[in-house]
Amino acid sequence: RQIVSRGVPADKVYTVTNGIDEEVFVPKSRNTELRRQYGWGDKLIAMYIGTHGLSQGLSTLLDAARLLQHREDIHFVFAGTGAEREMLIEQAQDMQLRNVTFLPMQAKADMPDFYASADICLVPLKKRDVFRYNIPSKMFEIMACARPILLGVEGQAKELLEEAQAGEAVEPENATAFAQAIVRLGSNPE
Repeated sequence: RQIVSRGVPADKVYTVTNGIDEEVFVPKSRNTELRRQYGWGDKLIAMYIGTHGLSQGLSTLLDAARLLQHREDIHFVFAGTGAEREMLIEQAQDMQLRNVTFLPMQAKADMPDFYASADICLVPLKKRDVFRYNIPSKMFEIMACARPILLGVEGQAKELLEEAQAGEAVEPENATAFAQAIVRLGSNPE
């Protein structure tokens, strides 16, 4: 739509959507070995998996964790690597967040187990016009694993999420909205 709106004839524009391996990304029980290994037990796990970079706005999720620090039943997990990872770890330490765990980058083959371990999968991006036309590819993996998404992205990604009824969207970079949505989704497991 964006390309056509700039004057390119619609018959010259094709969309090739992202895909996933439906034999790898499948729904699994939330009671995983990972939950036992990391001591997450029955806590509500809000998980971000992916690049810890400039575009994701992960500081917003740390601010949401700070807002929910009084809730011992909610825990945030960040798995991945990237340009901002060390800064985020320092920020979490400075904020004295006890409800946040950072894990290193994980093997692609392990992603279905990580998604299964999560109660809510976090998919944030910074509030930028360019992201209105992007769809984070992890959304497809998460949906195939039948986990709810808490999306902090506007535009096409939000349209896809709503069409699939795959979770909830909040305003990008709004920590209060993320925190409130985590509580709301957590109180409604269905």
